[in-house]
Amino acid sequence: MGGTVSGHEGPDFVIKEEIMANKKTWSANDIMNWQAKTFPRSTVEGQIEKFCEEFVEVSEAHAAKSPATVIADELADMFIAACGILRLNVVAGTKAFSDLLNVQCALEVSGRRLNNAINRKMRINAARKWRYRDGLYKQV
Repeated sequence: MGGTVSGHEGPDFVIKEEIMANKKTWSANDIMNWQAKTFPRSTVEGQIEKFCEEFVEVSEAHAAKSPATVIADELADMFIAACGILRLNVVAGTKAFSDLLNVQCALEVSGRRLNNAINRKMRINAARKWRYRDGLYKQV
C-alpha cells in the first residue's frame, strides 16, 4: 500500500494516505498536514536545508534552459519544502514563501503551471513509502 511510514502502517492511516495520493488538488494546509503525519521527526533546519537544495535544482534547471515544466517541477519541490518550514516555524516559513515567489516571478512561471506541478508532485509523494533512518526521511 502506498503513502505509509515504516512503523506507522495501521489500517486507518493507510486508507487516509491512499485517499491523499488520489487528491486532485493540494493546498499548503493539505501539504503541511500530510508532512506532519508522514515526517513527524522533521526539523526546521532540515526543511531549510531541503529548500536550499531545491533552490539549487531550480537554478541548475534554469541555467540548462530546461523546459518550463521541468522548472515548474523544481519550483514545486521548493513549495513543498517551504510548507515544511512554515509548519515548523512561521517566520522562517514566511521568508521561504517570499523567496519562492521572487524566484517564480523572476523565472516567469505561471501560477497555474506551478499549481499543476505541486499537485502532480504531491500525488507522487503521497503514494510513496517513507523510512526514517540516520536523521533523514528517504523513500523506500
